[in-house]
Amino acid sequence: MSKLITQEIAIVIAVPVENPTILNEVFLKQTGIIPIDWQLEREPVYSDRVAQIMFTNGLSIVAQPDRLMFLEMVGDKSIETLRAGEVAQKYVSILKMADYRSVGINFRSYAPQNSPDSATEYINNKLLTTGNWQQYGTEKMRASINLNYDLGDRQLNLSIDAATIQFPTPLTHPAVIFSGTFSYDTTAHSGDRVDKIFTILGKWQQELNEFSSFISERLLFENSDIQESIKSVINDIKIVDAPALPPLLLTYN
Repeated sequence: MSKLITQEIAIVIAVPVENPTILNEVFLKQTGIIPIDWQLEREPVYSDRVAQIMFTNGLSIVAQPDRLMFLEMVGDKSIETLRAGEVAQKYVSILKMADYRSVGINFRSYAPQNSPDSATEYINNKLLTTGNWQQYGTEKMRASINLNYDLGDRQLNLSIDAATIQFPTPLTHPAVIFSGTFSYDTTAHSGDRVDKIFTILGKWQQELNEFSSFISERLLFENSDIQESIKSVINDIKIVDAPALPPLLLTYN
């Protein structure tokens, strides 16, 4: 079976944030949202419309006027040691009176490729039907695929792109990038909305397993160009030529 590597997780909570600068190290530690011994990776970023604070363990928290984001690089971490979901739960539990509206659990994973053209070929010829519509212009067509699935209590939006993995050293690998959002609407749960969101946030590992299984079993099983020898435990990698996480939260009709 083709190899899929999870790079990052981003939990997005749609909620009005009147003063993003409230997001600071002292507040987070005094309220118990983060452990007292966590250290900053660098000085926080503050402006009128955004605040970002990053810790040495790879977790970042970003506040914007309409959302909170808890982002974490996976790298060589085991799933059990990831803290984004737990920190998001603590935030919601402590600030219960906020007007929480929806939740997006986002993942970005990639499948390394053997050759620069194999990622494009995978999308153009294995996921799409070949035809003369692809032969237009002077360069090879480049496609990006967006798929939407209704899963009952939530939606899954999945984007598939050809991109390049850039490592800290001058080394790059072509890859197929899978960016997904499990999106939950919580506006119908006015009475127990905080409890509902808390429960959703606690399911992020289940969502990651479902996301990975879906891609590996239904989208990659025919892809023979996967690079199996690439090291999957490298931190500080960068994906270029692909949309940044997190995707926008889906809107329910």
